Amino acid sequence: MADNGEKRMSNTMLNKAETLYEQLRTEIGKRKNGERFYSVRGIMKRYTVSQSVVDRTLLLLRNEGLLTTTPGSGMFVCASGLEEGMQEAETVRQEVLLLVPRWPSTDIDTLTARAEAINTGDSKWHIRIEAFDYVNTIPRNFDGALRRAAGMIIRSASGNFQQADLNALSHYCSIKPTIVLGHPLEGLKTGCAGLDSYFASGLAMHHLMKHGHRRIGLLVSEPHTRGIRERVRGVHGFAKLLGMQVDVIDCCVVSGEVAMTKTYKRFLDVLQEGFRFTALLGVSGESIQGAVNACHNYKLRIPEDLSVVAISGENLTAISSPPLDTVAADVGGQLDAALLMIDRIAANRENHAPEEVFLQTELIKRGSVLDITNATTSSGEK
Repeated sequence: MADNGEKRMSNTMLNKAETLYEQLRTEIGKRKNGERFYSVRGIMKRYTVSQSVVDRTLLLLRNEGLLTTTPGSGMFVCASGLEEGMQEAETVRQEVLLLVPRWPSTDIDTLTARAEAINTGDSKWHIRIEAFDYVNTIPRNFDGALRRAAGMIIRSASGNFQQADLNALSHYCSIKPTIVLGHPLEGLKTGCAGLDSYFASGLAMHHLMKHGHRRIGLLVSEPHTRGIRERVRGVHGFAKLLGMQVDVIDCCVVSGEVAMTKTYKRFLDVLQEGFRFTALLGVSGESIQGAVNACHNYKLRIPEDLSVVAISGENLTAISSPPLDTVAADVGGQLDAALLMIDRIAANRENHAPEEVFLQTELIKRGSVLDITNATTSSGEK
């Protein structure tokens, strides 16, 4: 009786292993060479099978060359299809963590879309996207995942870095290359990939100047982070160089506030009080929408009554009404630059100094800036 019971148990396990084998082969066939596969625990949970069934099945798949195991990193697909004669997989792709705050944002959507495009392409990288609670500017407790990856790229929840955030970054840097998008941090070995704020300000001001605008409203609608301060200084520097006037409209936004709402109220006050500038330059694309909405409700036409240009993620201002002329932040390009930086830091781990890459991007014209060259010339403005 005992023998029969053991035989039935063995047959049951064999049947489950055969079923799991077919399921996992199908799953492997959907994936690309070098893509990370489920963990043993993940397979057990997903297919409701025991570890012994999983172990037996994985042994078969490894023997067939469909999966490979990298100690400390996990299992990876060795064949993206199951046709006969398929060549062995190339080197396993290196995983990079991309940490983004858990909130709705066009820029974050652009960033994750670029990461997914990299994952489906022929890049050496595989980007693992993780969302974190924005209660902290820099997420905590990712050191274990970082040890299994080639490096980490972080889109911080704000530009307001507390000592605990800096400590977390310092800890991450001691493990693997760590890049913060848009925020250079002195005294740490973090890399930074971001927008060249001075260049962006100059490009926006040059665009307005070419169209005859000599008095500019500068909308400061975000907390005064280093990047925002650099954009403001860039505008003032360019204006001083070319004899232009700047009226600063500071919405006094602090970290944690709803910037668009505060911008709407502040700019509506400006419209009601009266203004003399002919163009508005916004240092941020998301919050400038508050000013655009104020214009609509005040029956002020863009660009007929007021020209508008923004320094922003290009996808966000494309869906404004009207679409805005934009100095592109190129969030996807920042991710590409960060990946190259991880490579360079890893190659010179012992002696590397903090790296910074600032992109000089392009101006996208969408018709929100009116050419008033003839009007300003006839009125005597310079």
